[in-house]
Amino acid sequence: PLRGLMVFRAVTPTPTATPTPVPITGRIAFPMDDGAGHYDVWVVYLPTGVPYRAIQGARQPNFSKKTGRLLVNGEDNPSGQNNILLTDQNIKGITMISDSPSDAHPFWDPDGVRYVFDNTNLLQGRAGNAFMFIPCSLKRPQDEAQPDCANLVEMGVLFPGINRGEIVGEYPVWTADGRHSIVFRGAGGQSPYGIYSIPSWSTLRDGGGQLPALLVKAPNGRPADAYDQRIFFFTNDWEDNWEVYSINTDGSNLTNLSNSPGSSDGHPAVSPDGHWVAFTSDRDGSWGIWVVPVTGGTPRKLLDFPKAFPWGAGAHDWTTERISWGP
Repeated sequence: PLRGLMVFRAVTPTPTATPTPVPITGRIAFPMDDGAGHYDVWVVYLPTGVPYRAIQGARQPNFSKKTGRLLVNGEDNPSGQNNILLTDQNIKGITMISDSPSDAHPFWDPDGVRYVFDNTNLLQGRAGNAFMFIPCSLKRPQDEAQPDCANLVEMGVLFPGINRGEIVGEYPVWTADGRHSIVFRGAGGQSPYGIYSIPSWSTLRDGGGQLPALLVKAPNGRPADAYDQRIFFFTNDWEDNWEVYSINTDGSNLTNLSNSPGSSDGHPAVSPDGHWVAFTSDRDGSWGIWVVPVTGGTPRKLLDFPKAFPWGAGAHDWTTERISWGP
């Protein structure tokens, strides 16, 4: 027979730490239709700020995640500064830094010292095709001392006559993956409609001769932002509606971040810390900005747009716009 006393001692399990939610901070800039077919750039400070109109007659904002300065397309600016505009960190001291009212979609390089943009009118005899340009600095090309920098059409374009043909492209995004490549929507020539990548201007100038590589076959895709090894874009190529996606710079790990059949979702913008992605959506019946973890998940609304009809049509269609998340 078994003898003796068996004693059982309860073991208290080690509690699992609850992850601390990553705060949502910084500023988001976004375009709003003024009701007369023109855009203004609005800004909201996160997490609890009230949106306010920061720049009249401007669109397609892009924050430098490094310096906090803002670039916008000022084509409707009432002051007559109708080219690309640059602000300081406080969105004050607005300066015109480009030479053509048709300069569009400005996007900072990762270091915050220069930018890329597209234009449909700068190349003589080829108006209507969008080409991409990189100025030497944040000066207007006409104010540059070096002849190469002053001649933007010849020296800043990405890149006429490269190998077997010209690169026609729009919606450029400058990556921060160490290669500093330019991702863009191909629009003809050597780059039929789809999303492509190509080495940056300095790489081309040093080595040259590289044609764009197809990143993802999305003819309607609009590149919008980049962070680390990821590109963020929106397209209606694979669903019956516009959705927001991310993809690795090597073309792997395509992810639907908005995942909302029946609504229009677009303009992904990554938080400066890389944890969140903001995007526009009309999923609850009116336009607003939503946010989702950068790896995917359930989106939640950040704010409603101040007006019922924030997007125009035609040349000002909502798909031509950008929003941006800065520090």
